[in-house]
Amino acid sequence: MAAIFVALTPMATAQRGDLRIAVFGDFNGPYGATEYPRLVRVALDLVLGEWQPDLLLSPGDVIAGQSRALQPADLDAMWQAFDRDIASRSSAAGVPFAVALGNHDASSLRNRDGSFQFQADRDAAVRYWDADDQGLEHIVAHDYPFNYAFAHGGAFVIVIDASSARLSEGQDAWALEQLGSTDAREAGVRVMVGHLPLLPIARGRDTPGEYLAEGQALARAWSEAGLDLYVSGHQAAFYAGTVNALETLFAGGVGGKVLLAGEAPARSTVTLVDIWFEPLVIEYTTVDLVTREALVVGDLPPRIVSEAGAVELTTSTLRLHPPAP
Repeated sequence: MAAIFVALTPMATAQRGDLRIAVFGDFNGPYGATEYPRLVRVALDLVLGEWQPDLLLSPGDVIAGQSRALQPADLDAMWQAFDRDIASRSSAAGVPFAVALGNHDASSLRNRDGSFQFQADRDAAVRYWDADDQGLEHIVAHDYPFNYAFAHGGAFVIVIDASSARLSEGQDAWALEQLGSTDAREAGVRVMVGHLPLLPIARGRDTPGEYLAEGQALARAWSEAGLDLYVSGHQAAFYAGTVNALETLFAGGVGGKVLLAGEAPARSTVTLVDIWFEPLVIEYTTVDLVTREALVVGDLPPRIVSEAGAVELTTSTLRLHPPAP
């Protein structure tokens, strides 16, 4: 298992790992919005201007769909706004960008007959996304842009369509197959990103449907197959801990939620992940986009418990400062 460190330190002293990944998602506006909240620009200025990551990962909800009032033209307009304000900036900075589609991007929720409830949203996502435009190499496409994998900078990354509470048997089998591939086994770190979390951590997001069904079983299976880190969104609250020995990063977002445990207020956040390969060390630095300050130790409760299970902060390896140069 990787040594996981939550780096609660000013960005000026955060050290760059062998691989640097920025994680940012859940920043959409109201249904149909083609403008983004101001803090999205703040986050991108920090990510692309100061952090300069090797890769930008998003666990989704980058547009504001999942409304039957929206027409195909409305959906296309939102994706064009995303391209204008988000993707084009990443591309101009030379930072590859991978997104796990969220429920407001292209929900996988199904009708009783097996058809997708928001097929128009999924069609719009297919119209927009082009694997050749994202700066990613060695893509293994199961059904891009919903499920795919790629290698980048020593990492093997699986993007899975977790935009509703249940993964299909085919998805889970495909993910396990990818984890057993030569590219995955030879990678310095194996990361999976999906929208819904394995377990809930935020108030108002702790009822069934707001997290993956059988999340604890998935965590166990993925960990045993060699996965090092699962990155999720949807909860709009930052936390980092383990679910059945699998390290899990709950990415925050803009307009954050309050954690189920502790007294910390809701925060809008963006997270930097620095990774060293030998030995494998994963270090997080998470910044409050309003105050521009890194989170402090007291903001993270040692345990978050819900009816679905418990997430344990890796307190045995928690540290306040990055390693010495």
